[in-house]
Amino acid sequence: MTDLHSVTPLLLANLGASVQKVEAHEPNDPESSDLLWLSMVDEDLTEGDVLCVSALSGGRWMVHHDLAHKYGGWPTVWDVAGSETDVVGAVSTYINNRR
Repeated sequence: MTDLHSVTPLLLANLGASVQKVEAHEPNDPESSDLLWLSMVDEDLTEGDVLCVSALSGGRWMVHHDLAHKYGGWPTVWDVAGSETDVVGAVSTYINNRR
């Protein structure tokens, strides 16, 4: 997992067992997202739900919680942008409040 965005290991350390699978962003595409799968299901219409971690300019990060539908896109149900500290804190609070 050496190709993860620098904030992703911090998120993983805080989220622990909430993350079922991690997919690193494309190494030659810095605008792509790391995917932190919160649930994975094998259903006709959905694959599960996922946190997408993306780099913004100026050392800022964007994390959004998407529903990974097989058809019609991945609707976003929550998002946050900010510094590493802000994003890690907000994501941790969000996930803890979902339990």
